[in-house]
Amino acid sequence: MDEQFDQDRTVRDYISVIFRYKIMVIMTVIAVVSFVFVALKMQTPEYVAKTKLLISAEKQIEAPYYKDLKNDNKVKGVLTQAEIVKSRPVIERAVQAAKQFEFPVSYELRYSSPIKKYFLDIQQKRLKEELNNMSLAEREKILKYKLEMDLRRRVEVDTVRDTNLFTISVTDYDPDNAARLANMVSRAYIIYDLEQQLAELILKYGNKHPIVLQLNDTIEKLVSTLPQDPKDNIEAIGPASVKIIELATPPINPIGSSKVFVLAGAFIMSVILGSVLAFIFHYSDQTIHSPTEIEEELHLPVIGYAEKRKWMTSNVLADINSLSSYSLAFQNLSEKVHIAFKKNKIQSVVIVPATKKDDSAAVIVNLVKILSKKLNHRVLLIDANFRSPSISRLFKLENAQMVGFGNYLENKIDKSKVIHKVDDNLHVIPTGVTSRNPISLFEGGQLKVLIDEAKTYYDLVVFIAAPLSLAQDTQVLSEYTDGTVLLIKEGHVRKQVLKKIISPIKAKGSGMFSVILHNRSFPVPKFIYDRI
Repeated sequence: MDEQFDQDRTVRDYISVIFRYKIMVIMTVIAVVSFVFVALKMQTPEYVAKTKLLISAEKQIEAPYYKDLKNDNKVKGVLTQAEIVKSRPVIERAVQAAKQFEFPVSYELRYSSPIKKYFLDIQQKRLKEELNNMSLAEREKILKYKLEMDLRRRVEVDTVRDTNLFTISVTDYDPDNAARLANMVSRAYIIYDLEQQLAELILKYGNKHPIVLQLNDTIEKLVSTLPQDPKDNIEAIGPASVKIIELATPPINPIGSSKVFVLAGAFIMSVILGSVLAFIFHYSDQTIHSPTEIEEELHLPVIGYAEKRKWMTSNVLADINSLSSYSLAFQNLSEKVHIAFKKNKIQSVVIVPATKKDDSAAVIVNLVKILSKKLNHRVLLIDANFRSPSISRLFKLENAQMVGFGNYLENKIDKSKVIHKVDDNLHVIPTGVTSRNPISLFEGGQLKVLIDEAKTYYDLVVFIAAPLSLAQDTQVLSEYTDGTVLLIKEGHVRKQVLKKIISPIKAKGSGMFSVILHNRSFPVPKFIYDRI
């Protein structure tokens, strides 16, 4: 499609693209939203509790370690303490105080969704199989190791910019347990800090010094109360170089965005993605979808179009006076054909499908039915498609295939023997039987005689030819008729193929050459189309 046509597109054109590929858009939405939904279900809700600590670096003695903390770069000191928080002595003491005796996978099972539970159950079964081959001591060792690794993974330490403050965050599936673990880790860290001070004091004063005894009592008290929740911030502060200034409290909401918000965002993005894919497929589609494309790409006039029939309905009209959209489209097409043929003085015409898969015979039958009955034309329909005859089947003519057009062209039978009456104004000639090549039959002289004689009685003589992409029959037939009509099925023939197969007929320039687009669809519902 050329640039000018792209510029002339309207909102209707763009919406039509989306509706044309609505199945792909819907499938994209379903796939993306389903994937996001399952992904959300695979994520067990987690809560984060935080404690806030202050590095004071003022100790019972001026040991080199504390002097460095006091005088060194603030950020360096905070980062040093942050690494200590996740060290094994601190994490190990917090795990012992927490008194959790189940593996992390078993703990998560209590809070996970049914989908996630299915996979966790598989992990748990594998773990149990491995543990069954271990001794009790080995099991306890594995449990202790996994609990420590799991807690270390769930602990995060963040600095507060331009201050001596930092936070200890602990993630857990239970908000109360998250706060409990955060407070335990922070106090385990305080105990570790006090133990470092105690070691310095013992080296300087010995075990009996009052300061040493007092600090030792403080450590023992903190160790004994570690499994319990501190009653207030004052109790948690203590004499350590790092002081807890804010205890953790149970969080109200889980971390991350709301699932409803995420699903809504996924839905919007999936609609956008589906629409983008629709336009990609549309612009990469090289088939014909509209009369405008035929005129722009093939440079052929379009007489009209036949609408795509609805599912579970016959492609041959049983009642030509029906008010269905399918019937009305053919009635409108017949009127346009009548006007075009009258304007161009067409009395004989070849109607040919572009390809074998066009299913065009029913289109021609519907057209001649309406021309003969509603517009009162005397029509002779001749099936010249020897490769795939269809007239006998569509009109349900018994034994009509035994004699017909081929027999007449071979001078074996009179034309009166091959003409079958469908109604007063519509007569048909089936293909009949012949062993000769159709082109040689057409060039034998009998064809011109038949057409000339038929024109004296009939208003219109219509030939159904073999698909243009398969045979050259149409090129020969068009030399004896007043015009040629090409049937193109929407969305089934590539533009490049059409250009190639029509070029010989266009080059001859014999009579009118025009197009009927059939199987046309209107993807945008009428009530929407009328409002845009």
